[in-house]
Amino acid sequence: VFCGESFWLAWDAEPRNSLERLAQAVFRGHAPAPLSGWSANSGAEWWVQIRESQSGGPEGNGGNEAGVDFHWDKDEDLVDTQGLCICPHLS
Repeated sequence: VFCGESFWLAWDAEPRNSLERLAQAVFRGHAPAPLSGWSANSGAEWWVQIRESQSGGPEGNGGNEAGVDFHWDKDEDLVDTQGLCICPHLS
């Protein structure tokens, strides 16, 4: 249900599910209070990926596990629409 897209949870938003509660806990562990003027832009982006190992089973079942190549987190919409590469302060 959550695969294939990403979600945003604003710093002051009420989590709607367990995944958002986890994202909020991790984010607030690093940013317990938003900096002055940042609250409108502060929050956590979260997503779910289910990856299969090269042996065909879910990761953790042995075999070669498919991974994610090294990359920089960035606002993909800004890259696509404006050609700007804006990275989060914390990722």
